[in-house]
Amino acid sequence: MKPDPRFLNQPSKFWAGVRAVGEAVGYTRTLEGYVSIPKYLQGPKVQRHRNNELKVPTQKDVRDALVKLGLQTAYLFPTSDSATADGLLVLEYLAFRAKVLNGFVPGHLMDAPEARRLFRSKLSRRKSWKCPLPHNNQGKAAGSKKFLTCLVNMIICEHAAEFCCNFDPQSLVRITKDGHPERTLARRLDGAFPSPIDPIAIWEIKEYYYTTTFGSAVSRGVFETQLDGMELRDVDPKVWHYLFVDSHYCWWAAGGKPYLCRLVDLLHQGYVDEILFGHEIVERLPELVAEWVSVARSRNLPTDRPAANPKPSA
Repeated sequence: MKPDPRFLNQPSKFWAGVRAVGEAVGYTRTLEGYVSIPKYLQGPKVQRHRNNELKVPTQKDVRDALVKLGLQTAYLFPTSDSATADGLLVLEYLAFRAKVLNGFVPGHLMDAPEARRLFRSKLSRRKSWKCPLPHNNQGKAAGSKKFLTCLVNMIICEHAAEFCCNFDPQSLVRITKDGHPERTLARRLDGAFPSPIDPIAIWEIKEYYYTTTFGSAVSRGVFETQLDGMELRDVDPKVWHYLFVDSHYCWWAAGGKPYLCRLVDLLHQGYVDEILFGHEIVERLPELVAEWVSVARSRNLPTDRPAANPKPSA
């Protein structure tokens, strides 16, 4: 998913209003019935969740929400039946966000069985892969592959041409100039192309196939993405920042929709360049890697950086 140009470069006041409306109005509306729990997640401790979808707040909803919070409404809606240009843009964005999340995102998110099939199909196309194919080591996931991580690694490996890639940086990302450190990120990320030193692209992977509740560990990933994006602001030359997300049950059914809204907000605030949901990586990621390779060639980057050489998978 790319950002919609209409909502880029909006001032902080715009995003403050969007977030205030979400807090006061709520993000979802309840539908009939309950969400189906995938068989591999079923158990006595797994809570049932009502069906719901992202709501589209009306002008009255937004105006009432601001009044409820003790905020002024005139800068958006001078009267109950009129709106400023800023007010119309807020309504347009809230409708767009609900539409893209209700329509595009759930159809691309996968649960473990579908992700496993896609991984095995990709794995069978080569006798060996010169990239890590990591395992999970916690709870129900213990022993299984990290399917989305493996798929991301394999697709990048397949399309990186002559360049190496660091699929598991064990150092902080550093931006340098004339041999001096210009910026060092606060966190280690999940991947960097071709190296965590002056990278062309970096990314985070958030796959939660075996998570049944949307808790603090998952929500923390959203805030980490914002932190990374804030630290990359104004970096020259630009470092592309990507987020790969998956688990239909966790993100869509088990309480993750408000945080999906925040991800879409981060995308349009410029804190992440693209978010790829589930099997969207199959078509879009090869195109992105081709862009990275083109930039690497234009910069005459070496193809054998020690920091970029992954250990081949067993």
